[in-house]
Amino acid sequence: MKKTFEISIPTEWCDVSIAKFTKYMKAIKDVEEPQELMTSTISELCDLHPDVVKVMKLSDIKQIYNALQKLISKQ
Repeated sequence: MKKTFEISIPTEWCDVSIAKFTKYMKAIKDVEEPQELMTSTISELCDLHPDVVKVMKLSDIKQIYNALQKLISKQ
């Protein structure tokens, strides 16, 4: 059985609290694996538990991560 849910993806830094940004920076600080980086980024910036991200389809993870990369590049 497939479950569907809606994910809120921030598109501007004003959509990300300072606390959320700080958690994100700590989460990715020592990450070396690309898959773990994508999981941590989505988990922290979209308020999803890492276990939820890990069971998502890889194509969905990449699509969300690419959207977040646009935000991150505005830093």
